[in-house]
Amino acid sequence: MATRLGDRLIAKGAITQKQLDQALNAQLIVGGHLGTCLIELGMIDESALGVALSEAFGVPHAPAEALQDIAESTIALVSAKVAEEYKVIPFRMTDKVLHMAMVDPANLPMLDALSFATDRRIVPWVAPELRIYQALEHYYGVLRRLRYIGICNALDGFAAERAAAQRKSAGGGDGKNTDGSGTASSPSSASVSSAAAPTIGGNDSDFADFQYGKNWHDIAVELRLDEPSKAPSEKRSAPSRQAPREETRSETPARDLVEVAEQLCHADRNSDIAEVVLDFAASRLERCLLFSVQKNTSSVWRARGFSRSPRKEARIPLTSGAFGLLLGNEIFRGVVPREETYQTFYKQLGIEQPLEALIIPIYLSDRLVAVFHGDNGPSRIIQGATDDYLRLFRLFSLTLNLLVMKNRIRDAAYPPAEIRKAEAHEAAAAD
Repeated sequence: MATRLGDRLIAKGAITQKQLDQALNAQLIVGGHLGTCLIELGMIDESALGVALSEAFGVPHAPAEALQDIAESTIALVSAKVAEEYKVIPFRMTDKVLHMAMVDPANLPMLDALSFATDRRIVPWVAPELRIYQALEHYYGVLRRLRYIGICNALDGFAAERAAAQRKSAGGGDGKNTDGSGTASSPSSASVSSAAAPTIGGNDSDFADFQYGKNWHDIAVELRLDEPSKAPSEKRSAPSRQAPREETRSETPARDLVEVAEQLCHADRNSDIAEVVLDFAASRLERCLLFSVQKNTSSVWRARGFSRSPRKEARIPLTSGAFGLLLGNEIFRGVVPREETYQTFYKQLGIEQPLEALIIPIYLSDRLVAVFHGDNGPSRIIQGATDDYLRLFRLFSLTLNLLVMKNRIRDAAYPPAEIRKAEAHEAAAAD
């Protein structure tokens, strides 16, 4: 859908091919839908995105106003868990018909499930994911990431300014907006980009820093996804600051996602997390690779099912080889083309090219931190429901977030190094 949306916007003259390529690269790094990245980068405005989504899906567009002041009785028709799972918002009810705004109105099994759960006929509307997330937080208490809060705040701020200017003009005022013109200007998407989020480009410095939380490299070091040979920072150098940890990995792989979740809840190291997830994935896939990501390159972190270990020293750009199959897609599952770029990718890793691949990006703090690659070798297709794999790596991402929080809690128990050094100096002087 992302590719179709991009092609449609190019055909309408709303964006250029270069802008689409930039947005697709940004989407891979920070996640989310293409439309969110286009707004974030200042390439289109919300109205243009809504029209394009409506045309792409063939359903009406639910503007932000439609998701305001929804009746409690309507919201109550869908549980918070279902709304969050499917990214849907019920906003209008007439007799046995329920109008719902959603991110993916083309998901027919989802529509059937929603119709069964609500005992009503579902009329799908499409809305940008950032507005769905905003409504999920408002009506169901599902917390948004800072990225989406920033974008929505900027969009809503511009909308308020425009409405105020229109009221002033209608009331006989001069009707001038901040740009000095005689009419209220529409929200500038370029201003949204500068106010709500960084502009993400294609060089290392652009990928290295971002506005939503920590620098990605700091997160990678904190989690030791790149397994540095030295302590990543001085605060990790004090061996007494953490209590000894017991090995939490179970000898028996989890039989289902419920058991995976229970094991992950007890995981206290990133290696435990990776092993639990790979144990489960390897019970369904012949070969599994888990890549860690630094800036815009990746390297093998963990591997399962290979007769010869993949080359961990290989550094592969995120937009090349099999990773390029993710551009414009939230995940990739399908046949790997027999083309030179993909053959080179697998040769770099020292493994055979698979017939099919399942590639899933893993995000933390609005940043790509790892990529999973699973397959059944060069001659067999992948078995199992895609949703099961997606849930598995959603658990993985949630547990990485939990691990970061655990580390912050431990950090809070210890004074900064400068204070410890000063106290040690004072103690030595007193002696």
